Amino acid sequence: MWRTTNHEAGSSLYHRYQTLKEDIKPQPVQRGARDGFSEASRTGLGKVEKINPSKKEKQGTCIKYLVLALVLFAGSAVAALLYMFPDTFQKVIADRLKLLGEQQQVKKDLKADFENLSSIFTNQSPQMWQRSRRILERHLENWKGNAEPAIILLTGALDAEQTLRCLGTQLADIYSSSLNGSYLLISGSDWASESNAKVKAHIDEKLDTGFRGTTQAAVLHRLELLPAGSLLILYKYCDHQSAVYKDVMLLLTVLLEEETLEKKIPLTDLEEKVRAFLIDKLTDSNGKSTHDGMDKDKFSGVWSRISHVVLPVYPDKNTGTCKLASDA
Repeated sequence: MWRTTNHEAGSSLYHRYQTLKEDIKPQPVQRGARDGFSEASRTGLGKVEKINPSKKEKQGTCIKYLVLALVLFAGSAVAALLYMFPDTFQKVIADRLKLLGEQQQVKKDLKADFENLSSIFTNQSPQMWQRSRRILERHLENWKGNAEPAIILLTGALDAEQTLRCLGTQLADIYSSSLNGSYLLISGSDWASESNAKVKAHIDEKLDTGFRGTTQAAVLHRLELLPAGSLLILYKYCDHQSAVYKDVMLLLTVLLEEETLEKKIPLTDLEEKVRAFLIDKLTDSNGKSTHDGMDKDKFSGVWSRISHVVLPVYPDKNTGTCKLASDA
């Protein structure tokens, strides 16, 4: 009986061992998003981290509410300002719409205009056409946002006198026509015998009145003939930082006292030639000047404002067909 009991006990222990073995047997891991564990937990690598499927949804909802709150706040602020300052907002909107309308009317590509002009004035240098066109197009592209006016100084010898005037006015016409405006012409030969103060006041009045109206460009022809002190007005209109009108063009001409101009003269040499000529014409040899006159220091200030681009003009035969504005 003892042996039977021991046998039954041993059998019972064996069955319990088998049952416990089955209980602790590793179960296969089901791969996929439904098991709720990251890949690191399945492979046994890294820290086991339970993924919360609603976490991103909660974050997205918070962001949506935040954006909505900001929109509502901004809308309320604008509405309050409109209620408090209706006239101001109406003016701002009207000015903005006007500016957009004006910008759409600006002609910014001058290729056809310059090709037509260069087909008439065939004796001019490629540099003159390329640089003048680039300056005007860049200025038109940035219209209403320019920091300074477009300034070009043309110069020629005595054999190019008629071409100098004609070509200068044609460039001014191209620029002003691109803005549906006009240009004015002030000729030094008409004011050579007048006083500094009178001519300075005349130039100031014409430019100011014109630029406040429909005038988009001005030609100051034959600077060397204007009373020297009158050119001090160019501080006001040609300064690269504080010019009173920035979205306009000023074209200046100087006629040198030599028979002809070297055909391929470097632009740096040309600039120095014009500068030396004007110093000799406009400043007193003893270096003194009256309060409204010109000396070398004052001239240096004027020259730095008008000499950004100095371009040569050579004689052409087709100036008889030139369209000119009446002298102002």
